[in-house]
Amino acid sequence: MAADNPGAGDRPDIIVPWPKTEPREKKEYDCDTLRITVDEKTTRHDPEYVERKLEEDRQNEAKKKAIASMRTPLKELNRRERQIRKAKGKGKLTRGMLLRIGQVISRRRGAVMRQVGISIDAGTEVGEVEGTSPPEPTPTEPVPVAA
Repeated sequence: MAADNPGAGDRPDIIVPWPKTEPREKKEYDCDTLRITVDEKTTRHDPEYVERKLEEDRQNEAKKKAIASMRTPLKELNRRERQIRKAKGKGKLTRGMLLRIGQVISRRRGAVMRQVGISIDAGTEVGEVEGTSPPEPTPTEPVPVAA
């Protein structure tokens, strides 16, 4: 027993009986009023309740605005960076930048064409390919199938 339940020692498991209680029966009398006859069914709320809930909503909105207006150091930094970028305006491409972009594009295009197996001469236009034609179809003979 002690091995099954570490720390239990030599104490036996004691089950304490708990007395079962039966639910009390409520006596009904003729003079009792039924809840269904007293309750007023409505789909509207009381004006006080509506006003209280609207006030809670206003407080929640004010709390959200207060939290949003607080600036953390990170938000401050991001805001400053945005202002600096906005003040700089859009960047302009210089002639040197455009030449460099053109070199990169032509180098990549050449690498792709070499991978595909197409040679590009200096005299060819974009979209023109010299020295290539579709492969001729090879004649095939029917293969006998063993049944």
